[in-house]
Amino acid sequence: MGLAVVVTMVGWFVITSANDKRLEYNAFLDKALYEYGVLINYIYTSKFSRDDRASEFRVAIDDAVPEAFARHIRVVYEFLAKVSGRSVGFDVVSDNVFDQSDHYVYVGREPVSANPHSQQNPFVEKLGPSLERLFPNKSHDLFWKYQNASLGQFDGTPLFFNSEFASIDYDAVINGNRKYRPENTDIEKTAVYINIPQMEGASPAEMEKFIKYVTTQEIYQEYNLAADMFDHRFRLQTILYDYDDELGDLVGAERMRQRNKNVSLGLCPYDVMLTYHLYRGEHGNSPEALDMVAFIDLYAKAYWYYLTYPSELFDSKCW
Repeated sequence: MGLAVVVTMVGWFVITSANDKRLEYNAFLDKALYEYGVLINYIYTSKFSRDDRASEFRVAIDDAVPEAFARHIRVVYEFLAKVSGRSVGFDVVSDNVFDQSDHYVYVGREPVSANPHSQQNPFVEKLGPSLERLFPNKSHDLFWKYQNASLGQFDGTPLFFNSEFASIDYDAVINGNRKYRPENTDIEKTAVYINIPQMEGASPAEMEKFIKYVTTQEIYQEYNLAADMFDHRFRLQTILYDYDDELGDLVGAERMRQRNKNVSLGLCPYDVMLTYHLYRGEHGNSPEALDMVAFIDLYAKAYWYYLTYPSELFDSKCW
């Protein structure tokens, strides 16, 4: 076989592989941003604006967050800001969490009550009054009662708010089991809730690693307004992949370990590419499918970030 033939075959293989990856990324883009839409606090729409292009933003970190996780929160936001061409500042807060910031992050370790109605969630205690000062509404009490009862089901979740939320009839929306389409699609305030109690049989190192994974995942979803991913093609391709439904009756440390084997515990190339695509791409907050040249450029940028930023942000399984 001549050298020219070998070079041609290798070139064909590289081009074909790159095109397959490009098509896969474009499918990922569609699922993360467009296919499911966004479910935001019972407010469903696929048209929430991601058009926050301020050159600087601020994040409030709850003062009860342990330092190891507070540092990780800063690392994640600093990275996303860098990829987005922005800068970020941080505040540590105990109340009035939105006085200086539009983003608020809470990481707790409280045991989940068997009867969530019997005690107030510490996150709700801080977030509720802060939002009511900004967006007063007589229906807020019902909304926070629902959150107090529901948040214990999640390891973490992002929450999103704007001024129109103050006029929503939560009684009709929640008790009527219907979704609401707001006219105001701008996100004005966001909160990230993380609460992961100690799991029986899990070591401190395992718990820290898992909490950092959930924190990275929820901050990424909040920052990019990206949906959970249920498509098996992306099982080890994105931090957005949701494996919970496949864990069956596993609980505690065994559930955590099984999930850790089957998901990306940090950011993957597509996650970095999507963030850059959203904030720096030609089409802004509604990015379009990439052609080959744009895909190769973004893919190369993702690997540059991977090689030059803290390894705790990434999972080597997907690089």
